[in-house]
Amino acid sequence: MDSIEVEVLADGSVKVTTDQIGTANHRNADDLLRLVDQLMGGTTTKRHNPVARTDRHTGRKAVHGN
Repeated sequence: MDSIEVEVLADGSVKVTTDQIGTANHRNADDLLRLVDQLMGGTTTKRHNPVARTDRHTGRKAVHGN
């Protein structure tokens, strides 16, 4: 089952982790994260997670991984 984890951090930033997204939904998750970026404004940083073979985005506005 695919899942996206959303967490609001103490500093007000949003962390979105998509380690559990399979190939079939990868593009949908990317589209969702682009929309979140657009709606929230601010800056986004993308971090690679070598264990899960994913990317994780971190920043004042949003943190998300796919």
